[in-house]
Amino acid sequence: MRWREALIVLIASAAIVWIILGTVRSELHRARMRFAEDTLAHLAGQVALAMQRAVASGEDPHDWEFPLYGPGEPASATGGTPLARHLPAGSWIPLDPWGRGYRVLLTGESSHPYPLLVCGGPEDRFDPAQPDPRWCEPILWPDAPR
Repeated sequence: MRWREALIVLIASAAIVWIILGTVRSELHRARMRFAEDTLAHLAGQVALAMQRAVASGEDPHDWEFPLYGPGEPASATGGTPLARHLPAGSWIPLDPWGRGYRVLLTGESSHPYPLLVCGGPEDRFDPAQPDPRWCEPILWPDAPR
């Protein structure tokens, strides 16, 4: 009789572990999404601050060579600049939760472009013409003489 009780306990324990692992897996997905959202907000603030510092030192951020790209992201065929070049030394520039880099693109009308920090999201989709609002954060230009 003892072996039947042990078998029942073993099966019940396995079921509990299976339920817990299923919950952890869904929570991990949510945690990645939240990390990407929080990092977008943090990096957008860092880029805005770097633009303000550039203006204060007499540089015009409008003249930066966009897109700016973070680690893990190769330079695009159309050029671009590493994001770290414009941020203070030692700034935290992580990969997104899916192992890819963040980008700062110029988007909007050609007469009034604005910088937009983007992440490809879990599907790795970068569409400058129609960025996914879940994975982008607009950055306001500082007051700079044009």
